Amino acid sequence: MSALPGRSRRARAGLALGLAALALAGCEAPPEARYPITEAAAARPAPKLGETARFKRVGEASLASAEALGADRESLAAQAAALRAEASGLAGPVLDPETRARLLAAREDGVAPAPD
Repeated sequence: MSALPGRSRRARAGLALGLAALALAGCEAPPEARYPITEAAAARPAPKLGETARFKRVGEASLASAEALGADRESLAAQAAALRAEASGLAGPVLDPETRARLLAAREDGVAPAPD
């Protein structure tokens, strides 16, 4: 029985080694990296990065919008509370008890068809 754990460890080690070999075989430089840089490309200046001030302006505008929403938070919370109160008043039954009883009696008497 002591031979089984040893085989298990060897099997795991072999599996790990095989997976590592497959992973390394799949790692390859992109096709662009296989070709040397030409003299013309090397002589060109480095590419210029775009301006970052534009991104900063967008971020500042977004921050201002977020701050404006934060200022309106209390107003929005009050509106939400009013809407919830109105909705709770609308959540009651559609039919009053007398009308419901009359309609159920009509259905039982065969005057009204049964709902599908």
